[in-house]
Amino acid sequence: MKKILQLSKQYKIGDWYFYQNHTVIRIYGCELSRFRLPRYVPMRLFALEYFRQLINADLTHFCSPKKKAQQRIKNQLGPFIMHKTEAWEEADKILGEQLKLKKSFWWVPYDPNSFISDRKVRNKLSVYIHHRILEIE
Repeated sequence: MKKILQLSKQYKIGDWYFYQNHTVIRIYGCELSRFRLPRYVPMRLFALEYFRQLINADLTHFCSPKKKAQQRIKNQLGPFIMHKTEAWEEADKILGEQLKLKKSFWWVPYDPNSFISDRKVRNKLSVYIHHRILEIE
């Protein structure tokens, strides 16, 4: 998870939180409720939640009616391959309806290292307004 979510000190796209009985991953800029994954996350569930959040963050912040998604994301994570941007809805159905995973509490918009804001400015879009939480940073 560290290799995928925090590639370097400058390039962090997300974080993960270990609770007593579950794990939650968080992609910065995603505005969906996160699923509570099992304590020891199988790669398949991690890949579904990762793609679900990453695609939603990309479509929310970088997609306009005239342009396609702007964020360059890998379409392969281990043995799992994502084919299209509508895959987040399919992953949402699998995690929520089929596997019946519970959702975590609602997270406020968060961009600790200006990852989303810098890309939005680079693409000539408005800045991402987020809530700085000093305890987390």
